[in-house]
Amino acid sequence: MLYKKYNQSFTNRRALDRNALSKSCAGAELEEPSGQWGQHPSPAPINQGPMLLSWITIAEVGLDAYESIGGDAHLRLQPNPGFLKEISIGDTRAYRPWAVIPDLSVWQAVVRDINQAFGGQASGRTSTLTLTDPGQINARRYTFSIRLYRPNILAIEVRLLDSIDCDLAEAFAVRELAVHRAASRVVDLLIGIVKSGNLHDIELRNSRIERPIIYFPVDIDPAAFEDWKEENKRLIAGLATNNKKWKSQDPDFADKIFDANREIDIKHSSHALSIVNKQGIVTAFTSQEETVRIDMMRDHEKRIVFLEFALALHKFSTKFPRIRESNENLADFLYYLAKPMLQENAIIPKSVNGTHIWSVISKDLALPDSIGKISTHTASIIESKFQYFSTLSEEDFDHMDFLDHVQDSIRRHGKWPLERLYERRPFLFWAITTLIAIGHLVVNVASKIHPLPR
Repeated sequence: MLYKKYNQSFTNRRALDRNALSKSCAGAELEEPSGQWGQHPSPAPINQGPMLLSWITIAEVGLDAYESIGGDAHLRLQPNPGFLKEISIGDTRAYRPWAVIPDLSVWQAVVRDINQAFGGQASGRTSTLTLTDPGQINARRYTFSIRLYRPNILAIEVRLLDSIDCDLAEAFAVRELAVHRAASRVVDLLIGIVKSGNLHDIELRNSRIERPIIYFPVDIDPAAFEDWKEENKRLIAGLATNNKKWKSQDPDFADKIFDANREIDIKHSSHALSIVNKQGIVTAFTSQEETVRIDMMRDHEKRIVFLEFALALHKFSTKFPRIRESNENLADFLYYLAKPMLQENAIIPKSVNGTHIWSVISKDLALPDSIGKISTHTASIIESKFQYFSTLSEEDFDHMDFLDHVQDSIRRHGKWPLERLYERRPFLFWAITTLIAIGHLVVNVASKIHPLPR
């Protein structure tokens, strides 16, 4: 029942298959007990239901990706306004992603690589693939959703559709995408295809990050959940931060992790918990309370969107100077879209809990600091263009040829080239105008000394 609700929520959001199977953690490499249980008592026994795993991966592709992908014969770009609406960001003037939709030939190329070059097993003709790692016999089903944050930030959401029956401590063995070798290979294949548009000799050496998302029910009486959480706090904090040495970590560290997320769990604080940070998401709840289960699944879905959006913004803000060197107006326009969510006290409209979640992730990723890294002079130039960007229609913001509309708006409403040169390089402007004046003076003097014949 739990998994059906999870998968149905995912189906409603991305139109994917609902069915699921249950697998086990058998064969996973787990951390052996370290003998420190004498110092730190073992966590209380956990009767845990099926664990659900997913990952957000972020990669940087070519700076012209917003143009090149649209011109690729095997990939299609389209606006995806509904994605951020899930977290109450419905403004068209927002840093919204575009959906990247591969055609059949892309999935065929991916399956062919897994079956032949990689040595695993794969089947499927859509974004839902059945994969078996090399040397393994258990097949698992995954879905892959691809989004592009302009100009060149690729987000791939990977969902394992098969639930996993694991002890909580064993989750360390399955939380990393690299453990799911075939699925990790698919991510590299997709990044390589997006980069080159080539379905053969695909580049697999990609720089990317991935963040795990863990969702699990605990079969425990709601009245006992608080005690269970307290007894397992150190383990949960370690899982949320990928600290496999959690048994020996400072107890205060776990307290800080939970304190930072306290406002997020205010609704069901005695029956559920959710840890959200730059390392990923861990959500746990008592499976014996139906209302809690339904609410936590809905909230968990939103937190996945929050995390992806924050990671994409972080990548954009760190790469902003290089993007601006390549195309100033492009970078300034995207900064105009992104700035409201980069500010220190950003507010999620009509969502107090969403504002708390964003505050936690934003601070963890130091998003507000990115604004302070832009010099005052450059910031004034960028913000002087905001008045021109605001004249664009709602359709222009998500249009495939959005940059043409941006450039046209600047030409119609912007300043003349010499005015912009003066704002950017006042000394250079002074030098050029001085040389021009001296040139005119020299010409005038020369014409008086040696007048031209009539």
